[in-house]
Amino acid sequence: MSGKLSQETEKKLQELYEEGLSVAEISRLTEIPVSTVRGHTKVLKEGFRSYSEYREHLAKQKGFASRTEYEEHLAKQKGFASLSEYQEHLAKQKGFASLSEYQEHLANSRQEKLENKVFGAYMKSRLEDTGKTQAWLADELEITEGAVSRYASGRTIPRKKLQKRVFEALDSKYKSIDELLTDYHRGNLRLLI
Repeated sequence: MSGKLSQETEKKLQELYEEGLSVAEISRLTEIPVSTVRGHTKVLKEGFRSYSEYREHLAKQKGFASRTEYEEHLAKQKGFASLSEYQEHLAKQKGFASLSEYQEHLANSRQEKLENKVFGAYMKSRLEDTGKTQAWLADELEITEGAVSRYASGRTIPRKKLQKRVFEALDSKYKSIDELLTDYHRGNLRLLI
């Protein structure tokens, strides 16, 4: 079974796969286990854009409206009242007191990712440079202030579809986090992280 990957990582796997790299080469470059890369590239060969799209397809083939509905069904088959109760159980199996504690752990782990740190620092810097606020950005993007706050802190990063709009609102030369990271790695961008 393939591991769960972020949309960014799935996109990177797809790009490397389309370049004709082998599973082993992709695994080495991305530091993702070979078995996970194999599972994800297998679904690309079958014509799906991502592993998530493939899982959604499988759920619909089984007669469910969505993957979430299918996961809810599986949780109930395992004797749990709901998917959230099952997720709570899994969090406790991993040694956490609750699902919220586990989710907090995951959020803290994401904050340690370089892409999250760089994007958050850049976003705060651009807002400061332009004299705008996080509330302004939330209004501009028609998203919650909480979402903007999570981006600024590095707890999460916007999905691909929203990234371009964020950069446009910030009057930035960048169009994606990938472009931002490239400049950061090249030393063309200095940020306080």
